Amino acid sequence: MKNWFEVKPTCPVCHVRFERSPGEGTGAMIIVLSLVPLPMILLFILLFNVWNVALPVLLIAMILAPIVLALLIYRHARGVWVSVIFLSGGLYTDEEKPLKQ
Repeated sequence: MKNWFEVKPTCPVCHVRFERSPGEGTGAMIIVLSLVPLPMILLFILLFNVWNVALPVLLIAMILAPIVLALLIYRHARGVWVSVIFLSGGLYTDEEKPLKQ
């Protein structure tokens, strides 16, 4: 990956194009959106019930934590999604590109 928000167009080792059409990275977003609520529930329980944090601090934590967590795990989710595409046979080099039907 180039940075937190962009993916290199091809693998530097095997030259496989990662994203052939717009929207192929949607699976990574689904992975992030399905994983972020789990730690947020645990954080809420810890902050509210165990540590008795004040309401303004709790609200700020519950707004900022999912954003930070999503940014931290997006790269890994993107890697998992590329692996899913690879296992389903969707990754290939430009020379191996199948003919459109």
